[in-house]
Amino acid sequence: MNLKTPNLPAVAHRFVGVLALVILAGSTGWMSPTADAVPPIPQSNTPQATGNETEKPDPEARSKVESPRATLKTLFNAFPKDAPDQIAKSFGCFPEAALPPTMTVRQVTIRELVRILDWLGWRDPAMIAQVPDSVPEDAPGTFTLLPWSGGPDELTTRRSDQLMKLVGDSGAIELRRGSNDGWRFNPETLSPDLLDEMRDAIRNIQNQTGEKPDSIDGLEDWIVSQDIPWLTSKVAFIEIWQWFGLGSIILIGLIVDLVVRLIGSRGIGHLARRIHKPTEGITIRRAVRGLGLTSSTATWLLLLPMLDLPLVAFGVLQPAAKFAFILALFWWGWRMTDLAGEIMVGRAKLSQTKADDILVPMVRKTLKVLLVAFVLVNLAPMLGLNLGPLLAAIGVGSFGFAFAFKNSLENLFGSVTVILDRPFQVGDWIIVDGIEGTVETVGIRSTRIRTFYNSLVSLPNSNLVTSKVDNYGLRKYRRWKSTIGILYGTPVPRIEAFCEGIREIVREHPYTRKDYYQVWVNEFGPSSIDILVYVFWETPDWQTELRERHRFMIDIMRLAGILGVDFAFPSQTIYLERGEGRAAPRDETLDATADPRMAFRKGRNAVREMTRDESWRQEKLHKYRFLDAEETMKLDSIDDVDHADRIESRLERHERTDLPPETGQDPDRPDFTEQRDAGG
Repeated sequence: MNLKTPNLPAVAHRFVGVLALVILAGSTGWMSPTADAVPPIPQSNTPQATGNETEKPDPEARSKVESPRATLKTLFNAFPKDAPDQIAKSFGCFPEAALPPTMTVRQVTIRELVRILDWLGWRDPAMIAQVPDSVPEDAPGTFTLLPWSGGPDELTTRRSDQLMKLVGDSGAIELRRGSNDGWRFNPETLSPDLLDEMRDAIRNIQNQTGEKPDSIDGLEDWIVSQDIPWLTSKVAFIEIWQWFGLGSIILIGLIVDLVVRLIGSRGIGHLARRIHKPTEGITIRRAVRGLGLTSSTATWLLLLPMLDLPLVAFGVLQPAAKFAFILALFWWGWRMTDLAGEIMVGRAKLSQTKADDILVPMVRKTLKVLLVAFVLVNLAPMLGLNLGPLLAAIGVGSFGFAFAFKNSLENLFGSVTVILDRPFQVGDWIIVDGIEGTVETVGIRSTRIRTFYNSLVSLPNSNLVTSKVDNYGLRKYRRWKSTIGILYGTPVPRIEAFCEGIREIVREHPYTRKDYYQVWVNEFGPSSIDILVYVFWETPDWQTELRERHRFMIDIMRLAGILGVDFAFPSQTIYLERGEGRAAPRDETLDATADPRMAFRKGRNAVREMTRDESWRQEKLHKYRFLDAEETMKLDSIDDVDHADRIESRLERHERTDLPPETGQDPDRPDFTEQRDAGG
């Protein structure tokens, strides 16, 4: 592998230059200690409550700041002494406009305020008890924590007086009642200048009184505890030890970059050439450089909060480091996309299919567009830019053009899908997107479905791509499931004969499936012995199925009468049976039959005797045909019933001339299918 090893001086020179440019680009008022610590944050379009306007905050959040004491306790609970910080719980204690935009700066700023309040002694339960838990409406809407005028022997009073002598009247910390009856800290409380000034004043007080911190919470407390004055002296409002820390962090980032590039050049290069041997070395080196830069900027971003920098400096350096990290991540993603694209293009050329030759470049370009969008979305707020109006102005024309052809393109792809996948054909009974009917035509834009109430529905083909299509027209059999309840007390031989008789009806019936059916005693119901009847009809259309189902159930009723089986009905009524007894079988020896096979035989013989003279035994019945009123009137006018039956049979054998042909091949309308044949 011929990969160049990066040299440290060149890397150091480049990264120091990049960091300097990023800091200059991301900072405003860098040399002024009184400058605002954070870049401008884009304001949302939601109107803020000003004057007599009414805010509408979350009721649960309002309950945590309903009084000065509740607000103060909420803040301390978010930063417990013996548990991890829960900073999100403290956001409601401050006006939204006063919070810094980035999460890290926000956390450091609020934690610094909590440290000041801890030093003043406000975490003490005795002091919290002096904060009112409820304030009348007509009472003043401000409660002052600093300056505090309590008892002269109170620790909070003494420290408050000492602090106010150094920071002056501008260092007031107050809780103010908002227009929504919520108590929040005044916006000036989170001012970086004020908090830095208070921190320096507290350190001076501790140096004068010989007071030591109660606990060492960070690197700054440890440096101060070492009592080395020259380390804590300031140069350009940053202490000397913090300057050393900044240099160390930059050096550590450069070392991480060097190590990652050394390891990555071997690991990524080996993996890339293992997948695709002809991969270019320059493409691998570019990807590795991006990975090293991303690692170094991530190191800066993670280590920077450890220095406890002044909030004015931290508010600039932290966004600058985040800015550099996002750019590095974008660069690495771009180069990795090029590397992955080159590998996949090479492998696509070796494959026989041509689809991946088109797919790989499309995926490569799509990933790069997503990377650009990622950078814009993350960097715009840091630079104080609001992308909403800009995107709306640029995209209104293009989006309008795209939306004008969006549905047409989707419908075109849907029609292609129907042609290639063939989920249905013309004439099939389907259910799609809540529409049920028969397919009449399939066009480029839409598919026309004739519903069973004879309306015509045009369904866009784009719906066929995403919706579930239930094709009833492709069924070979039509299932029918029913439960027949007979009376308790029916002798077992009769039940055996009845079940076998139903099976024989299925066997003898001209339109039932003969190789699969179920007729068994299935359940003991509340008021009946339930027999499951599970059969399949092999009929060409719905009306024929209904006719044969009617015939089948009538035959079951006739069979029950022959075998002396009574149907049960749901009832909880107690009644006395009078009159004639229960139906008796024609074969008086049936009840005394002990052998089930003999009962089977008697049931089959009963069916044969019952259907001996049925017409369908000599000739299979034809498809069902609707008769019109004129035909039925003629039939009813014939006195000879046998003659009328023969005429009706001849009518059913012939097609009606006033209807479209049942074959669906009308020369004038080739796509038309008569709905009588569509099935159901």
